[in-house]
Amino acid sequence: MLYFTTNTSSLKVAQLREAPKAVAYFCLPKEWCGLQVGGLLTLVEKREVEDAFWQENWEMYYPGGRDGGDYAILRLTPMFAEFYHQMQNDHFQLAAGERLY
Repeated sequence: MLYFTTNTSSLKVAQLREAPKAVAYFCLPKEWCGLQVGGLLTLVEKREVEDAFWQENWEMYYPGGRDGGDYAILRLTPMFAEFYHQMQNDHFQLAAGERLY
């Protein structure tokens, strides 16, 4: 699982309500290396998860704080991954189901 924080009012939250699919890409450009992970994106609405991720200096991004209504946690449940390194591409199916992208 991959977790992300964002504003509840963000475009990403609105998009996931329409189509709960997403891809995250991590890369080391100087090494021509990257990892793409794709799957289902869900809004996590559990207080213990919100508390686990919250950091006190985040009030600048979420002015109402953790309880202000604009703090959201997104969870990406991977279904596939692609690893790219030095012109080599490897695909890994992580869960049964159709390819999302």
